[in-house]
Amino acid sequence: MTSDELFRFSGLVYGLLLTCCVLLVLHSQILNMKTYGIIRGIVRNDFDEPVEDISVVIVTGPSHPDVAPITSADGTFDFGQLSPGNYILRAHGDKVESELVSVRVNAKKVAFVEIWLETGLVNDNDVVHEI
Repeated sequence: MTSDELFRFSGLVYGLLLTCCVLLVLHSQILNMKTYGIIRGIVRNDFDEPVEDISVVIVTGPSHPDVAPITSADGTFDFGQLSPGNYILRAHGDKVESELVSVRVNAKKVAFVEIWLETGLVNDNDVVHEI
C-alpha cells in the first residue's frame, strides 16, 4: 500500500468513526427524550413584565435533580430531563414570591408554565428556603 493509498484509507476510517460518534450522540439524545420531559416557563410580575434573577424551585414531584434555575433577562427558565409526573413549582426573589404552581410533565414533551410573582407575599421577617 502506497502512502497516498494509506492516507486515503485513514481518511475514510476517520470519517466512518466520526459518523459513528455523531450517530451515537443523536441516539442517546433520542433515548433521553423518550423517557424524560422538560419544564420551560416564564416568570412575570404584577405588571405582566418578565422578571430576571428569580429562583424557581421544584417543591414536590417525582425524583428530580436538585437544581433551582435562575430566570434569564427575558424571565425564562428551564428544568431538563425530568421524569414524567406532576410537579409543584414556586418562584421567589427579593421580597417577591409566587403561589404554588402545578405542572404535568410527559415523556418527550415540553410543558410550558407561566408563574406570576405577587408582591406582598413575603415580608421582611420571612425567610424563603430553597428545596
